[in-house]
Amino acid sequence: MIPDNVRVERFVPQVEIMPYTSAVVCHGGSWTLLSTLATGCPVVVIPLFADQPANARAAEAAGAGLAVFTHHADEIAKAIRAVLTSESIRAGAQNAAAELASMHPMNEAIAEIISIAGR
Repeated sequence: MIPDNVRVERFVPQVEIMPYTSAVVCHGGSWTLLSTLATGCPVVVIPLFADQPANARAAEAAGAGLAVFTHHADEIAKAIRAVLTSESIRAGAQNAAAELASMHPMNEAIAEIISIAGR
């Protein structure tokens, strides 16, 4: 049974909900992780494969979230509580957002690559 304070949707674009989130729990795929950190939102990363374990470690090393390498509900819940209550993790996430915001836009990088390739 779904509690009254929970809303279930088939799909909601991330960009629409990110401004309302207090924390994100994800597997650590690049798009979800970067879009989360770009908003300054703390993250709990539960990686499965590919680049996800490295992304989880990087988010934790940046102080922006926690990496959880188990699927035990109590450990995941503990990590969620930690990112929701830790001022240092929230500050780490906000620092990551500031760093991402200071980077040059992708279209500038693409233009530079095209310029170099044309020489």
